[in-house]
Amino acid sequence: MVLFWFLGLKAQTDSLYLSGKYYETNLYVFNPSVEDSFSISMLVVNGDTIQEELNSNAIEIDFEMMGFEAEQEVWVIIYFDSLFPAFVVNPEVLYSPTKFKFSKPRFRKEELSWRTYGDVSEYPIEVYQFRWNSWRLIATVDPLDTVEFSSYSVEVKPHSGENTFRLKTVNLQEEVVYSKEIKFRPPYIDEVFIKEYKPKGELEFSGETDYEIFSIDGRKLLEGTERYVNISSLDPGEYWVNYDNKTEQIKKK
Repeated sequence: MVLFWFLGLKAQTDSLYLSGKYYETNLYVFNPSVEDSFSISMLVVNGDTIQEELNSNAIEIDFEMMGFEAEQEVWVIIYFDSLFPAFVVNPEVLYSPTKFKFSKPRFRKEELSWRTYGDVSEYPIEVYQFRWNSWRLIATVDPLDTVEFSSYSVEVKPHSGENTFRLKTVNLQEEVVYSKEIKFRPPYIDEVFIKEYKPKGELEFSGETDYEIFSIDGRKLLEGTERYVNISSLDPGEYWVNYDNKTEQIKKK
């Protein structure tokens, strides 16, 4: 009799309901183990049933992969074994944030765009590009004073190969806040090369590029955006050149 009573309770299903909006952060659910299985039997997200990929203690509901847009209404039902309750780790992500946060930046047509959520401060939003082994500040944007969210965009100049960008600001609590990094490889940008590693009066690249020229001891001597660089002012010797996504050495004659 005791065994049948236990199995009867184990077979009972309970549910948990959440609703809110998608603020570009995924939902994480703890799924308790039940012998050789797991407690959650089914998830329903805005009417779509999810029964696969539930065989784990940690379940991520990836709204972006499901095609959700920012600020879209969300409702979730979680069905689980009543003896082994599941719980949502971060339900607050479905509610309008009061503490400042960034969405993940996006890149399209030479433009970096993003959204902000929560209370803004007076600090500017800084845009950084990882280039030549360091984060380079390439733009600043004044925050917009809105209640729910704000959208921003800036023009950026990608190089060949993998590009990495991120955002930074300081919130009302005087905490530094970073966005997630965005990485992409623009297929339409050709790799740039140095034409002659022992130039005389002019350094030539295979195409126009941002560049920096340093002395061997690390002093920046020249910088700009060109294909042909006049280096007649430099003494004969060795120099480091940052260009495209590379750092290489030249020897001026």
